[in-house]
Amino acid sequence: MEGELPKQFFSKKTADYSYSIVFFLTFSFFTWFVIRPNLATVFSLQKELHDLKLVDAEYNEAINKIIATQSIFETIRNDLYVLDEALPAAPKINKTLDDLKQIASSSGISFSKMNISQVSFKTKQKPRREKRGSFTVRFETNSGFNDLKKFIELISNQRRLKTIKNLAITKDNKESTQSSTLKIELEVESYYL
Repeated sequence: MEGELPKQFFSKKTADYSYSIVFFLTFSFFTWFVIRPNLATVFSLQKELHDLKLVDAEYNEAINKIIATQSIFETIRNDLYVLDEALPAAPKINKTLDDLKQIASSSGISFSKMNISQVSFKTKQKPRREKRGSFTVRFETNSGFNDLKKFIELISNQRRLKTIKNLAITKDNKESTQSSTLKIELEVESYYL
């Protein structure tokens, strides 16, 4: 029996099984420690590439929006001063009053009484929603309807943003002609940033 055991180790069948077992162990070692990490790296890089393509598409979209906005600004750059005239950075009350007086004289209206609402000249930080400020000019006049209509048209044609907040028209009962004088009370609100 002693001689038969080494012969069985060196038999062709044992040698074939031994090579198969060694090959399987070597293949398993390479599969587990060499091929598997490489495959994991390839799959993770594929996922990262997909994510980077999505991010690249988002960046391209943002860049295209910036380019579109910039081209819009390029086309309107020469007209940006109109925005500053419509909503100036300061109240510019004197300029507003001069504009109203000029409009009144152009339309044939003379003011009998005028006052301005309180305006704060302190630069305080305004809440985010309330970025613009305003002040109101109230005045009274005696005028005809056509002059008032012309006055309102001239206010709406000005560049400075103004709204008519309140308009009260009363007529003397003594006169009944079409050209009779009307008592007009008007509030004009002007805005600034």
